[in-house]
Amino acid sequence: MKILRGIIRGQVEALALAVIFATMLVITPESQAQPFEVIGLGEDGGKFEQGEREFEVNLGFQDGFPSDAEEATQSASELSYGYSFSDSLKGSAGLVLTKEKRGDLTLSNVALEATWAIFPWFGAFVAIEPSTDDDSTNEFVIGPVFQIGDEDKLQFTANPFLEKTFGRNREEGVAFAYGWQAKMKYSEAIAYGVEGYGEIEDAFDNAPDFDEQVHRIGPVIYLHIGELFETGTKLELNFGVLAGITRDSPDVAIKFNAEFEF
Repeated sequence: MKILRGIIRGQVEALALAVIFATMLVITPESQAQPFEVIGLGEDGGKFEQGEREFEVNLGFQDGFPSDAEEATQSASELSYGYSFSDSLKGSAGLVLTKEKRGDLTLSNVALEATWAIFPWFGAFVAIEPSTDDDSTNEFVIGPVFQIGDEDKLQFTANPFLEKTFGRNREEGVAFAYGWQAKMKYSEAIAYGVEGYGEIEDAFDNAPDFDEQVHRIGPVIYLHIGELFETGTKLELNFGVLAGITRDSPDVAIKFNAEFEF
């Protein structure tokens, strides 16, 4: 029985990873945004599991741009490797690939990120994304992480971040960007929720009118593959559809995230 379970587990892991890479190869170059991800804290009272490693893939694509949009990111994907150095510090390094509305798929940035779990409900996040393409820019991101509630019931996570570009192609001022997630557990294998994302360029000196900002919201489903197939695999998938709620927001965006812990 153990041998059979091991075979099934291996097949599920292989199939899931194949689906992830196939999705990247087939969807990312042709579909049309940023990788949508809400940064959270650890599952054990906000603490991370020291020594845990993870491979993560985040895909985002959008369509339905305003008719006067001259430049727009149609798709973006991020591949990252993360490691928990302690129960309070987690770091990751990754690659960001983007496709503009009238451009080709390019490696635009390298992403270096760190998350500190300070309290069970509060942490801090910092990231730097050096540019690797002539058309992209360097970016620094910093902000708090709020995580309230019980993972086994209802949990709310929020990321109110500040973003500053520098070097070539930099933009004026500091942008305010946010992501939030309200998630409810349905079973050991399935959870459902709502996520929202938005950005206000030059938020403190020359913020645009609300209708010229980008804000979106939509439903998301979360699947724990190991629980779903009873294999023990630490593979989590989530999929969501987000609707733009302002004039300058794309009409629809799709997000797909996969996280494999080992």
